[in-house]
Amino acid sequence: MRRTTGNRGFTLIEAMVVVAVIGIVSALAYTSLSRARPRAELSGVANELQALMYRARQEALARGRDVTVVFYPAAPTPSGVGRILVVADDASGFMAGTAPAGALDYCTMTPTTTPDIIAQIDLPPDLRIAAPARAVALPFPYNLVSAPTAGCSFCTGTVPGGGARGAVRYDSRGRASFFANCGAPSSFPNGASVAVTSTALQGSRVLVVPPVGGARTFSVE
Repeated sequence: MRRTTGNRGFTLIEAMVVVAVIGIVSALAYTSLSRARPRAELSGVANELQALMYRARQEALARGRDVTVVFYPAAPTPSGVGRILVVADDASGFMAGTAPAGALDYCTMTPTTTPDIIAQIDLPPDLRIAAPARAVALPFPYNLVSAPTAGCSFCTGTVPGGGARGAVRYDSRGRASFFANCGAPSSFPNGASVAVTSTALQGSRVLVVPPVGGARTFSVE
């Protein structure tokens, strides 16, 4: 006698297991995707900043004049908080406070200044120039560079509408010097650094600028 068989289907327990597995996989995928976007954004801005520093140095070498990258960590912008401007000292006297009338002057310049700007970066909403997510341990030969414990190792003072500020000046030979508030260069014999930190990711990218010029970024997560 032949036995007739049919589709048994899923039992309730099997269905619950399948639903649970789908839930776990979905949760893992969501967590991964939710971290992927801010990580990509952080990496993109860090790369853009490194490219901007490289461009400023190349401009200084090509023009045979100083080119300065000015950081305003607390400046409000249409996209978020934090603005970085690149200025060429074509009129001379930009850093010394002796620029001709009508020319840009670091001592009086504010984050809203727009004429004669070579390049500009406004940080997106989830990124700040702020202390890294954890302690920074830079590899040799950058281990002696001043760490960005406050987000920008050379930014101090108060600028109307901008809070603290700092500047990296490249001279006509591509060498970097660092300025805090208006005045003489700050002493950073081994170089200085800036941290771009993601509030969504709790991670950072640290830009290191040695005195000989150039720049490198390191991940801190």
